[in-house]
Amino acid sequence: AEQTLEVSDSEFSDAPRDARDWHHLIYVGAIGKFVLRGSRFQNGYLGHLVKSRARENHVLYNMLADGKDGKASFELEFPNGGTAYVIGNVIGQSAGTDNSGIVGYGAEGARWPENAIYLVHNTLVNDSHAGSFLTVRSEKFSGGVEVWAINNLTVGNGDFNRPAQGRFEGNRSVGRGELIEYGGLPVRLTSMS
Repeated sequence: AEQTLEVSDSEFSDAPRDARDWHHLIYVGAIGKFVLRGSRFQNGYLGHLVKSRARENHVLYNMLADGKDGKASFELEFPNGGTAYVIGNVIGQSAGTDNSGIVGYGAEGARWPENAIYLVHNTLVNDSHAGSFLTVRSEKFSGGVEVWAINNLTVGNGDFNRPAQGRFEGNRSVGRGELIEYGGLPVRLTSMS
C-alpha cells in the first residue's frame, strides 16, 4: 500500500447509464496516497464521482459537480477513512441525485491507523431538496476521527453538523444570489462580501 496515484488537470464525465452496475468516475483502491488536483468531474450515474480507499488523500482545487443531468451517489467518498485533505473545491450535488450525501467518510469502517478529514475552503452545493453536506460515520472508528470543517460555504438545503471531535468554524450558509456563478454553478463570493 505504498503506491501513489496523482491526477491533475483532467476531466471525467458521462458515466454509462447502466442500472445493473455502479460506475464511479474514478475509484482508487487501498494505496498509500491519492492526489487529485485541478480536475473536473460531472454527469455521474448511480456510482460516485470520486471514491478513494487510499491511506492519504489530497483533493485540491477541483470541480466535483454532477450537473443538472447527473445522478451520482456521493460526489466524494472515503469509505475506509484514512487522512483526507479536501481543500478549495466546488462540490455540487444534482437535483436528481441517487444519494442525499455529498461528501462521505467512513461508511465501511477503518482500514488505516490514522483517520481524519480536513474539509477547508470548499463551496458545497446541494441542488436536491434535502441532504447532508458532510457525513462522517465516526461510530465505526474505535480510535475516533478528527474532523475539521473550516471556512466552507454551503449553498442549498442540507445538514452540516458539528463534528463530535475536531474543529468546526467559519462555515457559512449562503444563497445562490450571493455568489458568482461559473458554468451554472455558484462558486465564490463577490468582492463585496
